[in-house]
Amino acid sequence: MPIVALSTPSIEWSDLERRKGSSSSSGGRGGGGKSSGGSKGNGGGRSGGKGTSGKLTWKGKKVKEEAATRKDATASSDGDPTVSVITGKNQVFPGRTVGGGMRRDVFGTRAYGSGYGTVEKGTSNHNFPYYFWPVSYCSPDTMAFYRAYYFCNDEYGFPKDNIRPGGAQKVLTITASDSTPSTKFRVVADSDTIKSLYDGNLVDCLPRKKKDKKKLLKSEDYEGVLEEKGDMPKPEQAIQYYRGSSVVLSLDGYNNSAAFTEDISVPDTPLPADLNTAFLECLNSTIGREVLLMVNDGAPAISPRMGPANLGLLAVAIWVLSRMV
Repeated sequence: MPIVALSTPSIEWSDLERRKGSSSSSGGRGGGGKSSGGSKGNGGGRSGGKGTSGKLTWKGKKVKEEAATRKDATASSDGDPTVSVITGKNQVFPGRTVGGGMRRDVFGTRAYGSGYGTVEKGTSNHNFPYYFWPVSYCSPDTMAFYRAYYFCNDEYGFPKDNIRPGGAQKVLTITASDSTPSTKFRVVADSDTIKSLYDGNLVDCLPRKKKDKKKLLKSEDYEGVLEEKGDMPKPEQAIQYYRGSSVVLSLDGYNNSAAFTEDISVPDTPLPADLNTAFLECLNSTIGREVLLMVNDGAPAISPRMGPANLGLLAVAIWVLSRMV
């Protein structure tokens, strides 16, 4: 079955191809079967990300892997109930757990930090039920301005760090129509999750009269909250989090004042009255049904160790590569 495979970031494509006979441009999600939402998967495979062949970074510093582990992720998986504890000398996230997250619990709320089964906001010191790390909003350039807010810290690195599970963050822009002005929704997640969603059934939510639906979907690097680039999603524009806050759906023009406080009693700003709720519901349900989840193979899922090359320290990271098995 074509799948996306979880591995350490230092595996070069040449090494992977020699061992598995795979192509770096193939792989992706497997077809067939049913998601927890009850809909059938596609018949063919879907491509995952291509991994990385360049330098690996963690908080702007070069890193290298020191151990290997593998897990598989697909868009049709119901999740992996296996929970493992991160152990080992000098780990960045020692004592935290990975695994246990299931698709039935993949939906969060508009609050950053939702999707963990808790009521408080924020993601600090959380475990990784879905393996993937929470979305990072702030880059080194914006950290000083936004540091006072709970959603802006470097605990999980920066948006462009490519040791993040699934690769550096990307943003998928979904234009509701080609009319002017148009409503734009955006999804922020790791590279491989964005690619899987792009190749999936989100296009079916777009107007069927549109001949080339892919023109209404655009994927690009997510650079974090940048005032000079107003099209980069901001925390106050979030309308739904998924998968332990590692995926977020945002709406251009929406400004949720509750996003700036950790006080859970502050109500969310209502969505625009003229919003196409049917279109939004289609996006929301499709993302929840198809977002990448780890396969339940019953194996422990201890993360590999990573180390900044110039510091000699070790850090935890996992990587999603695409291959054929």
